[in-house]
Amino acid sequence: KHSPYSTSRQGRMGDSYFFAPHPFTNWSLNPDCRNEKGDRVHTVEGFRKTQKDDSILQLVRDNPNAYKIVCIGGSTTHCSEMEYYQDTWPAKLKEKLSSKKDVLVLNFGVGAWGTLHSLIRCVTWLPIIKPNLLVFYQAKNDLTPLANAAEKEKTLYPDYQNVIGQFSESFVSYFPKWLNYIPFFFLYFYFLEFSLL
Repeated sequence: KHSPYSTSRQGRMGDSYFFAPHPFTNWSLNPDCRNEKGDRVHTVEGFRKTQKDDSILQLVRDNPNAYKIVCIGGSTTHCSEMEYYQDTWPAKLKEKLSSKKDVLVLNFGVGAWGTLHSLIRCVTWLPIIKPNLLVFYQAKNDLTPLANAAEKEKTLYPDYQNVIGQFSESFVSYFPKWLNYIPFFFLYFYFLEFSLL
């Protein structure tokens, strides 16, 4: 009922938040995020739009014979710096190919995601979408844990388990200590809202 992905009560996080918590990937896209004109930039399932439709599931149902292309990766696939989905390269690809045949291009990219994040999305969503083509575009995000690891580490585990603490510590230690209390304020207002329902 209170999930940002809930179909019964959308937008619990507000439309100014770009990301939303995710149980498997840690973060994903906030379905209710809006651009400067107030237009929704993500689908209700938490995917970057490539056309005006708000649901990729509905798109797939409405176009059963379409040639489906899934683009997945980090911010370079999501095109995080672009205000309008029409300017993203997956939307441009759809526009280019649509004149030739019935094509759906879906943007599965999420900023700061690495290969492991993308694989989780592939495992969970590709059996539903059943694409004809997958464009897997990953680059520097896979190197971030390596850059943050201590030099004393001789090896890195394949899931980065032995560097994740170092990564979070290097990230948080740059902030002033008073920022540590922000989650408590969030929880206070969160529970306050529950008590008003």
